[in-house]
Amino acid sequence: MYDLNKLKQDMNEITCRWTTFNDLDVDLLYEVLQLRQEVFIVEQSCVVLDADGLDRNAHHLIARFKHDQKVCAYLRVVPPKREGDGAVIERLFVCKKHRRKGFGRQLMLEALKRIEDVFPGHPVKIITQSDMQRFYETFDFKASSEPYDKDGVEYIAMVKEGATSPDSVPEKDMQCPDSSRMTDFAEGYCTDQEKEEFLQHIKNCPDCYKKYVSLMMFSMKEKSEKEHGKIASLFRSRFNLLLFCGGLLAVVLAGWWGLIRNM
Repeated sequence: MYDLNKLKQDMNEITCRWTTFNDLDVDLLYEVLQLRQEVFIVEQSCVVLDADGLDRNAHHLIARFKHDQKVCAYLRVVPPKREGDGAVIERLFVCKKHRRKGFGRQLMLEALKRIEDVFPGHPVKIITQSDMQRFYETFDFKASSEPYDKDGVEYIAMVKEGATSPDSVPEKDMQCPDSSRMTDFAEGYCTDQEKEEFLQHIKNCPDCYKKYVSLMMFSMKEKSEKEHGKIASLFRSRFNLLLFCGGLLAVVLAGWWGLIRNM
């Protein structure tokens, strides 16, 4: 079971920063390259050239913890090669001990927003392991190839189409909800249609996503504490009942013992 307090603390303490290759200092560059090799070469048992020459022109998104500045997640965005080509999101990783905390989703939201701002109208491309296909489908990516094998690992290419013109960019589905309404969504006090609109909204709003995750964790923590309280209360009531029955039995036995001695 996850420590909900720790998860909430991690989400609040993480900071994401975009940087260019030239702005990376030597220590940070070394840390990023080391982690990329740990994930994409050692962990996945693949012999690939990680330093492929694309880093110099890429946009690098680095997530670090505020308290120690350690890198916990990373991705890069490779610009379109020519007009009409897609921007490519690559090298997305979350350090092994920090996975399943929402960091990967947070980085994807930041990356899609960056691409929309810097390369408007361009599609977004990724190549991912097949078992991650459903994760990227939640960001409206669609498969653009059949699964294929590479070095014993099954991959699939996916694409998210960009808006072709400013007129075709959809308006925001809803305004960012306030804290009270956000709590309603987290606790399920909304219609199915409202929930669907809200989930669509947080796909494109990193701030709301982060708040929603924190509220969900808090709600889960409260429910867990209530359940523990019920169990503790039930245990106390049964324990008190046992004490009462034990005392009553002791009185009855003492009475019988007294009768037997007087006979």
